[in-house]
Amino acid sequence: MRVLMVMSRLIVGGAETVALELARALKRRGCYVSIASVRGGGGRRDEFARASAVVHDDLAANRFDLTAAARIARIIRRERIESVIVVDALRNGTLFTALGALMSGRRVSRICWCHSIPGGQAGRFVKWLGWYVSAGLLDAVVCVSDFQRREIISAGLAPSGVSVIPNGVDLSRFANPAETDLPLPADKHIIVQVANVVPDKDFETLISAAARLAKTRDDFHLVLVGEGTDSPKIARDVEHASAGEVITLAGRREDVPGILTEADVLVLSTKTESFGIAVLEGMAAGTAVVVSDVGAFEDLLTHEREGLKVPPGDADALAGAIGRLLDDEPLRRQMGAAGRKRAEDFTTERMADEFGRLLADS
Repeated sequence: MRVLMVMSRLIVGGAETVALELARALKRRGCYVSIASVRGGGGRRDEFARASAVVHDDLAANRFDLTAAARIARIIRRERIESVIVVDALRNGTLFTALGALMSGRRVSRICWCHSIPGGQAGRFVKWLGWYVSAGLLDAVVCVSDFQRREIISAGLAPSGVSVIPNGVDLSRFANPAETDLPLPADKHIIVQVANVVPDKDFETLISAAARLAKTRDDFHLVLVGEGTDSPKIARDVEHASAGEVITLAGRREDVPGILTEADVLVLSTKTESFGIAVLEGMAAGTAVVVSDVGAFEDLLTHEREGLKVPPGDADALAGAIGRLLDDEPLRRQMGAAGRKRAEDFTTERMADEFGRLLADS
């Protein structure tokens, strides 16, 4: 099988992390994997280069550059591509890819691997997906959770051809990870959130929860990991909440597995989510988790078993759940062990197996 994966940029994000794992797994299975990014740059370009046969950068000069379709057509012809996977519901990326597949003159299956929720930061993309499907420009849409599929269908996409392949994680990355060189206070409980600073990730509520906890205890430290967490805006938010002494703004890190294994609690305070790969990584590391009670987590973890769920946007509830885990080491260990066991159902190999069957049938 010869596969082209198209994405916006090769950045450190949830969808890109899973796409990188899928590329590696398909390559291990003997597939030819080529990567194309609509826009150049991104902190994961070198990793994608190692995981694939070739990386094609800067397909489009701007979002309306339809010559990108011609570039994709040339890639498909030259590399004899059989299947194209568009990573996430990229309006123009999907259009460039669909048109390029048609222009190539080859019989190519076209799949949109959607990681977005309707109405979130991705905007109103469902009508575009529906148009691509009805026009015969897409053969299949793959969702990452049952909740996401329901939301997309409720927003107007016909259910035919819409399947679910849950995201997966490489468990070996968390078995014996390299130690992190991030300075972490040895005498404090470590709380970590791994998320890029985007509108749907509710950093305001988490920072507020940390400030509330700091008023009653001094035995914890919160570490914010992800693109933009070391930005001036987040620094101002932390300062405004008077939480600077209990929060480290770590920015983008390459040693997340090591950080997670050092953590006592992983948090994901979010307004909406399609899957939550950072939560799965925390579970794979054996870390107890606290998450917003949004639909994406209904199949991933059970409240009071692998972790705790709190209402989205409720800083008091979030602070209370974190405090409960900090005060109860046996509960933390129990939930961490249950989470590690549950993560075994969401492996990269299982995800690659399901994609392999889909590609073979396309």
